[in-house]
Amino acid sequence: MIVIPDALKSEIFLSPVKRISHGRYGRLVSCFPSRKNRMGIMCDSLLESDFCLELERRRGVKQYISQPFRITEYKSHISYTPDFEVLFHNTKTVLFEIKSKNRYTYGRSAEKLQLFSSIFRECGYSLEIALDSSILQFHKTHNLRTLYHQAYSVTDSEIERFKENISKYCRREISISLLLADGFEPTIIAYGLFYKVLLANLNRPLTVNTVVRVEPADEHLDK
Repeated sequence: MIVIPDALKSEIFLSPVKRISHGRYGRLVSCFPSRKNRMGIMCDSLLESDFCLELERRRGVKQYISQPFRITEYKSHISYTPDFEVLFHNTKTVLFEIKSKNRYTYGRSAEKLQLFSSIFRECGYSLEIALDSSILQFHKTHNLRTLYHQAYSVTDSEIERFKENISKYCRREISISLLLADGFEPTIIAYGLFYKVLLANLNRPLTVNTVVRVEPADEHLDK
């Protein structure tokens, strides 16, 4: 949870949020199986669940939680709950609001988001808006969902062996079918594609004929 500076404790306060148990009308609550957090992350929409895929894929992200707290401004009695609190390896904490473009453009929450964005800045944090137009991309989203769940059970030792064995293809382009023929398991290929050890055009359907490029270990990590 974020830390409120002493100078602002008379203006705002934090309170816990009840665990997500049901979504608003038209939404489906889901429990996202997070590898980074080693636990399920409750999401009150499929859009939030798909955003978790992006957080899992970004190597700079250390861990994250959904609906981490409720913040209330004493003066206006207005409260707000961020959708996600994300901690990065560089110790930076960022709060995220997940919105459909229509709701963000035509909804009534813009002023509230501006208010709390300003409050968070005073506390030393930032509030970012992630729209569905940046999260959902038909083929890419489908591919990421499939790859993540195929790679979910991959172990640390399998990952280390994969990185050692795949290095012989460094900077080369090779089809998935050839990787399979060379003994790489489908689950570890899925891991490589999801975490960008293997680069491919995920905006197209993936097949055994898809050509991938093997990136050096020091180039595929998010900075």
